[in-house]
Amino acid sequence: MTSNTSADEPKLIGPDETLCEETIDFLREFREAGETYGSDVWDEVNQDYVQFVRKLRRWQQGVDLPEGYAPGSTFALVSGRRILGACSLRHTLTPALRDFGGHVSYGVRPSERGKGYASLMLRLMLEEARTLGIERVLVTCAADNLASRRVIEKSGGVLESESFSEQAGQITRRYWIELSD
Repeated sequence: MTSNTSADEPKLIGPDETLCEETIDFLREFREAGETYGSDVWDEVNQDYVQFVRKLRRWQQGVDLPEGYAPGSTFALVSGRRILGACSLRHTLTPALRDFGGHVSYGVRPSERGKGYASLMLRLMLEEARTLGIERVLVTCAADNLASRRVIEKSGGVLESESFSEQAGQITRRYWIELSD
């Protein structure tokens, strides 16, 4: 899946064995900003990157999923070889994902924020959800994440609820985006 054809314009790519150093750099920037990206699964990048990529591909097919996980597709938003952000689309919802995580997650590297990349990734994930036959997409965010709230609301998200998520350890907002015509 790509969003543009020019080599320097941002595009989505699936798990790629050749982006090891770029992925490590992407995650390093989050750590240096005092943030984390995604779940602890991403900690495996430094241990065996090729195995990490293979795991993401198996999970996309629903193979070898840890208990409570849903099949999902993971993408990097790249410009050239620089990773601008990463996003995932869970193909189904588990009870845990209904509480926090939803169908779509995305993160933009700290130095690239405010440039519209989160909106682009969410739009592309909604297109991917349509191709998978998902008609209604749940997107969640921390209540205090005003940037993510704006992205979701601008993309058609309708607030369903806001409550404390024990799993996330924070107040979480849950939005639904209707994809049916």
